[in-house]
Amino acid sequence: MSGLQGPAIPTKRLPDKHQTPVMAATGYSHLNVSPNELSLLLQGLQHLAANEEVQALRQRLLYFGANLEWLPLAAPPCHHNTQSPPDLPLPDLPLAAPPRHHDTQSPPDLSHDLEQEEQELGPRKHVSLDLEQEEQEFGPRKHARLLPIDSNPNPRKSSCPKRNGAPLQRWQHEPEGTPARTSNVTADTMISTLAAAHLQSSYAIEDWMSSISSSIRNFHEHEFSDHSLASTVRRCQGFTQRGVGISFLSMLAYIQVSVGCQMKLLSDGGHGPRNLTQLYDTEVAPLPNPPSARSFLSWNAIGRKFAAIAAGGSIYLLMVIAGLELRWHTSELVGRVPWELGKMLRQPDTSNTPELIRTRIIPLIAQLRRALPLSLHGLFPPEFTNAQGIQASGSLDATDLFVSDVLFGTIQQYNFNFPERDPISWQLCNDPVPGEETAGEMEVFVIETTFDRSAPSNKRRSGSDDPSANIAWTDRERRKAEVGHVVEDVGELVKKLGEFYTEGCKPLDEYIRISNSILPNSALDIRNEDGTLMAFVCTGIPNHIRNCLLDNLISCFDGKDILKHRVRFTRGGVEDPGEIGRDNEVTLEREPFQCAHLSWWNRYATSGQDAPESVHPHELISGEGSRVNYTQMLPYTSVDMVKHERLYKNLLRAYEELFAWIDETFKNHLPDEYEILAELVDLLPGQAGSPVHPFLSLVVNINVCTEGHRDAHDKDFCLVLALGCFEGGELVMFEQGSSETMHFNLDFEGQRASFVLHTDKGMDQWKENRNMWKDNQYFN
Repeated sequence: MSGLQGPAIPTKRLPDKHQTPVMAATGYSHLNVSPNELSLLLQGLQHLAANEEVQALRQRLLYFGANLEWLPLAAPPCHHNTQSPPDLPLPDLPLAAPPRHHDTQSPPDLSHDLEQEEQELGPRKHVSLDLEQEEQEFGPRKHARLLPIDSNPNPRKSSCPKRNGAPLQRWQHEPEGTPARTSNVTADTMISTLAAAHLQSSYAIEDWMSSISSSIRNFHEHEFSDHSLASTVRRCQGFTQRGVGISFLSMLAYIQVSVGCQMKLLSDGGHGPRNLTQLYDTEVAPLPNPPSARSFLSWNAIGRKFAAIAAGGSIYLLMVIAGLELRWHTSELVGRVPWELGKMLRQPDTSNTPELIRTRIIPLIAQLRRALPLSLHGLFPPEFTNAQGIQASGSLDATDLFVSDVLFGTIQQYNFNFPERDPISWQLCNDPVPGEETAGEMEVFVIETTFDRSAPSNKRRSGSDDPSANIAWTDRERRKAEVGHVVEDVGELVKKLGEFYTEGCKPLDEYIRISNSILPNSALDIRNEDGTLMAFVCTGIPNHIRNCLLDNLISCFDGKDILKHRVRFTRGGVEDPGEIGRDNEVTLEREPFQCAHLSWWNRYATSGQDAPESVHPHELISGEGSRVNYTQMLPYTSVDMVKHERLYKNLLRAYEELFAWIDETFKNHLPDEYEILAELVDLLPGQAGSPVHPFLSLVVNINVCTEGHRDAHDKDFCLVLALGCFEGGELVMFEQGSSETMHFNLDFEGQRASFVLHTDKGMDQWKENRNMWKDNQYFN
């Protein structure tokens, strides 16, 4: 069957060889100094500007000064440990090997026997990840399972043929030891960030406590006395709503600081303060309990960022930023980014994704301005508005784009003026706001077939374990599928499928092609002979979601040119299967694809089999002294979720509405299958939930054309959604299903990407016995 394509800082040191030198770690070099030199260095640092990194260095040197020769510093701290991670440009995803796998790939293969793994699990070992990093993150597979205490395994003869690792002999308790480290990059970074606030830091911690105390006093005590779930939910909702309002008002306050600074510097005919530092010294420093100069300068800069964005999208866009909890992220934008953002909003065609502005942002702003008309009187002082020719007696209507553009455009950015606003794109902010799109009821066609999942020929693996031979097999099957019978309507499809399976098996040389055109805003629910799901094909994605799929993807990659135009492969009459395989491999190497696995896994889990139930698992060691992979005792997230964290967050934000629609559609039309997967989401550690509910994994594939394969690690079902501008690329099912079925894509021309949503079959073990840690007394 083919055509299925729908959501488818050293000094002197002791001679002891183990003594680690004291290091002044600035992140740039190690300073070898004597005690006298250290004293001079400290004096010099005292006179430097109030730089937090310099002062932190000075405090560390003061700490080690008295015992310079005796106190080792185990490792030089990173120079930015006291700061949040910088907002760096999103790196390109690493290139993967030529694709011989499905859109849903497994995590990196850590096996010591790659050939055997490929034979067992199929081609999904070709993953675009740094294997060395994966090894460090998850540890070698030999720690994946612990054998009973009485066993005496031969490390070379593992009982696990897939991994060929050496199981650990026994668990041992290390009562005097420190619990094992189970941190990862993000956790360590968070600790470093939290440690920036300490008793000697410049943070106004007393003000923090005062603010919290005031908030508690102002909150009605009786609101906390009701402990019912409904009341706690209402409280959370109330705090969230208040947080949005406070966030929005704080952005306006930053803008007011910028306006005030601009007015002071331009007033008094040049006889007043000439720069922001002088302005701080004369106007701010004399205030009771003034903020630091650094804070004041930062507030002014942040205010101008918000002003630039408001000049593009009005103050109503600031509401959106507050609602999305993006205020701090926006305040950290660097360079010309805020100005460029304002420019793109005013002139959508200067953006790589103009339709997102026209069809998403502008309509939302129009709706907000209509639902909540505001005045700019409180934001801009009369002296400022009068200077712009706008009388304070006027309306200062925030919904009036002309007034908004004049006032926000007058706030100095030391940049070029913003271009004029595109009147066509912004027409909605003058016209009445249109009502919401109401999608018609989606029609679902249920088709029963006689396909027998248990038939031996249907369970036998097709294709080949040899990569080249498998490419040749796929190529032959593609030729057959491309000339398969194209059904003209649903009625013909019902008739064709009803007589297609001879004795429950698919004819080897025949394919049925199903075009999306026969399913306008509808779905096909195709069933096997035993009533189980064969395939669910849906074309009912609402237009307001469908029309932004490609633009959203480009936006998530920060506008990078990630989608390459692919040209269909021409064989030139080569008929020899070996030659076809080699020629295809060369062609695919010239067209590598990219992918990211944003997933929860439970495969290769560290089992608690025969572990003592009265000892904390992090205090257990291997009887042989080998490493224990503590991080995989529980389900764990993939390396790509850390490596590509920014991409992951971008995707979740951009496609939140799509994923919600998929969840609702799956729940309504495939309720039984939905419950099987949804149950596993609720069992994640900390009930973390899944943004792609009811699935646990999101795979992003760029420029993918897969060879024949089975996804042996998928649990029951997967969802494939192709997006881009392309012809061809249909999903071909040689048999049916996901983990049980050989499937591939037809060749395509154009730009194509795909999302694959799936769940790791290893989660079944977690559901059954929590990886055999369920009875440990420290497990809750």
